Amino acid sequence: MPRGASLKEEIDQLRLEGDKANDMGQWDVALSKFKALTALALTLNLKPILAEGYRKCAHIERNRGNFRSAEKMYEKALAVSMGDSDMPGIADSLKGLSTMYFRKGEYVQALRYGLEALQHARALKDPNLTGSILTDLGNIYCVTGKYDEGMKAYEEALKILPEKDFFQIGRVLNNMGETHKRHRRYDEAIKCLEKNIAFGLEKGELNNRAWSLFCAAECYARLGNTDKACEYLDSSEPLLKEASDEVGLQELYKVRGIALSLMGDRNKAKELFEQSIKLGKKLNLPTETASAYVEFGLMLEGMGDRDGAKGCFIQAVALYQGVRLEKELNDVKAHLERVSKK
Repeated sequence: MPRGASLKEEIDQLRLEGDKANDMGQWDVALSKFKALTALALTLNLKPILAEGYRKCAHIERNRGNFRSAEKMYEKALAVSMGDSDMPGIADSLKGLSTMYFRKGEYVQALRYGLEALQHARALKDPNLTGSILTDLGNIYCVTGKYDEGMKAYEEALKILPEKDFFQIGRVLNNMGETHKRHRRYDEAIKCLEKNIAFGLEKGELNNRAWSLFCAAECYARLGNTDKACEYLDSSEPLLKEASDEVGLQELYKVRGIALSLMGDRNKAKELFEQSIKLGKKLNLPTETASAYVEFGLMLEGMGDRDGAKGCFIQAVALYQGVRLEKELNDVKAHLERVSKK
């Protein structure tokens, strides 16, 4: 067998094994495979493979909350791709940086890198990449209160994403439902989320269906249908655990806490809120952790535990200040002022 064919097989095998381990949540194994891929590419001066290896390592570090390491890897990937005039690699690295800053709650940086990535993706005329980046931008706009711009980005993504890209289509539908939920338009949210649950079931797309299930569960709980909420949470949790999706589980624990609180089981709800907060801190999710603190504080306030509620709201204020979310910050400050006056 020619040496070139042998090297290609080795590269393909490392990539395949790394991707499989990553999908199963075996991040240490995946990282070792991608580091081996990177080392091999570096030795052989295979620049596109080298940049890919850096990006794959960065994705894992980002998902673990190791943002400093992820940032270094993304920047290495970007430098290699730029030096090689690898336009798809440049766009993918910029997208990765945008996602990382979004996870950190640094939304100005996330938007800057996202818009840069979008320019490159559009120049490449790549509908999958463009649609994915538009979805990312929609998330940034919606989290920072620019809901109209966010919905426009989601709608544009749906128009250009190929029909076979089940994951990205499901992601858009889920995030549109999430946006309606934030506006307390629960019936509208449920329409989007139920559509995605059915879509995910039909296409075998598990992850976005799991997210839509727990997001819809919160809507049903807010509308008083706690039985439906618990049914959906029970369906979502094993899917998230199977995918080792700790970010999703952090949100699910919060939603289950909300449902249990509304059902009057406040001791169990307390455990779930604490579990959500602990996991949010582990994953460096400031916005999501702050949201869990707020829901926990509101429950404690309803129980007459003003000191406990005050402590939760103080924690949420610090987190929202760190990510500069003015609307959420003002809302929790109002909660803090209310419990402080009583």
